[in-house]
Amino acid sequence: MSNMSSIKVSIYQLLFYVSFIIIVGSKYLRETVFVNAYPLLSELIKVLIIIACIFLLLKYILEPHTKKFIIFSIVILTIGVVVSYNSDSFFILMPVVALILNMSNIDITKVIKVWLIEIIALMIFLAICYRLNIVGEVINSAIRSDGKIRYALGYKYSTFSSNYFFHVTIFYLYLRKHMIKYVEIITLFLINLYLYALTDTRAVFYYSTAAIVICLLLKMFKIKTYSIILNKYSMLFSAIIAGVLSWSYRYRLPFFDQLDLILTGRLRLGSAAFNNFHITFFGQKIRWIYEQNMFSELIYNYVDSSYLNILFGFGIIILLLILVGYYIIGEKKLSRDTYYTMMIVFLSLHSTFDPQLIDIVYNPAILFLGYVIYNEDEIKNLNKIY
Repeated sequence: MSNMSSIKVSIYQLLFYVSFIIIVGSKYLRETVFVNAYPLLSELIKVLIIIACIFLLLKYILEPHTKKFIIFSIVILTIGVVVSYNSDSFFILMPVVALILNMSNIDITKVIKVWLIEIIALMIFLAICYRLNIVGEVINSAIRSDGKIRYALGYKYSTFSSNYFFHVTIFYLYLRKHMIKYVEIITLFLINLYLYALTDTRAVFYYSTAAIVICLLLKMFKIKTYSIILNKYSMLFSAIIAGVLSWSYRYRLPFFDQLDLILTGRLRLGSAAFNNFHITFFGQKIRWIYEQNMFSELIYNYVDSSYLNILFGFGIIILLLILVGYYIIGEKKLSRDTYYTMMIVFLSLHSTFDPQLIDIVYNPAILFLGYVIYNEDEIKNLNKIY
């Protein structure tokens, strides 16, 4: 590669990473109580996301592209714009679409590293602010039926901190692989345990613990196998499970009632969504009610399952693109890795009853979909650019 070409590639990468950091940081701040204390911050966040999308548009225009990729981009962008308009979700969907369409010259491993550093830094910053009482607890801190308080720790909801660190755990294990030290494994577990004790967010604690134990076994026994079947079908199977269980809840069999109790009402809410909302091709505007207020007639209706949330909010086309995209990635060589299998399995399971799959601030692995259009040689060359 010539010096001039190297400079151009570096500029493209700079535009991408600056945009990525802005988008992730802005979305993270939106989930903290800072936006409650400083209302203008919400508008600033929107402006920053728009600026980041402009940078990504500039990167796309400056870069050379094949005719095949341009056609692919036009199709995906058109779908993204239509769905964003129908669902009134520009600031949720379009940044992800823009990042996915700009994965040329970008190594996903480095993207995940950048995400990991940024999220850990932001979590530490918020923890310090919380400790110094710069930010406090939200008024609606959740309380379990047994009286246990679930602390929000500076976030809007008590589940956010544990969900962030679940993803930190999964992606840290993915990056470190067999090189991870035992002290790192213990540290990850202790932090997850600490957050569980404060937030009582059970599912992600169980997922994190299971992932840590599996990683420990892989390291101890030097296991380096992977599963193409799991790589290809984990997302699809999990989506089917989420749909079938929620649909079947309407029959009110004792098994489903008990399972819904364990899942804290997720099946009931998913089943209600099938009754209350149409399934569309290109999304619809849904007024999600995130909180139940005893003085309001509004009823909590938020669907936690990523797959169902995407299905009802963004439409069946977006859901199919994600599922088919991960299937295609599962066939490619970059997924033939023990820790990719672990990562995709836990992300798939977590997405069955939690809503973070398409949210870039939680899940940078959604950008793997940017490699769908590339053949094996093109993907291999992405790592040689550096």
